[in-house]
Amino acid sequence: MPTKASQTTPRTYKIRITPDRVLGPLDMDRVKQLVAKGRILGDEPTAIPPFASWSPFASYPELSELRSEEHTSELQSRETI
Repeated sequence: MPTKASQTTPRTYKIRITPDRVLGPLDMDRVKQLVAKGRILGDEPTAIPPFASWSPFASYPELSELRSEEHTSELQSRETI
């Protein structure tokens, strides 16, 4: 019998980085990479499947945490300079 974890599909996101450009669907690993590179700043409109409505990036708790983690590591980098 399959376990519940194997039945769940990882959440994906679409992120509008400009009025004419949407990235995605992106998995969490790719979102983390783009946040780390500064391509996603954390205030972009974001959608989850079925991608019918858009909400602020930070309105998704798991994405808001990424933004906080990036800000924290940025501050730590500045302190070591």
